[in-house]
Formats: sequence, C-alpha cells, structure tokens
Amino acid sequence: MTPLYACSNPARTALNCRKVFVWQKIEGLTQAEIAERLGLSKNMVEKYMIRTLRHLRERVDAS
Repeated sequence: MTPLYACSNPARTALNCRKVFVWQKIEGLTQAEIAERLGLSKNMVEKYMIRTLRHLRERVDAS
C-alpha cells in the first residue's frame, strides 16, 4: 500500500493530514483558517487534503 505521507517526519505529517481533513470536511473551516491554525501555507493545507483523500480512496478500493 502507498504510504499516506512521504517526508522526514511522517508522524507529524499524518497528524496534520488528519487535522486538515477533520477541520475542513467536518468542522467546515476554510483552507486559510486551517493554514493559520497550523502555521502553514494554504498550498500545504491543500497538499495534505489531497494526500488524505488519495489514501482514503486507496483504502476503499483495496477493500
């Protein structure tokens, strides 16, 4: 299975991916609001969401 992340600190990346997903999809925050909370750029927030959705899609397809 393809990993959810690919960086030097995978635990932190996975946590940020989860936060971005929950805050955007469940709590309804914008990418700008999430970026401010995490101290990241809006582009990084978008990348985290893409990684998370790709991972979830792969998990669904594998089951």
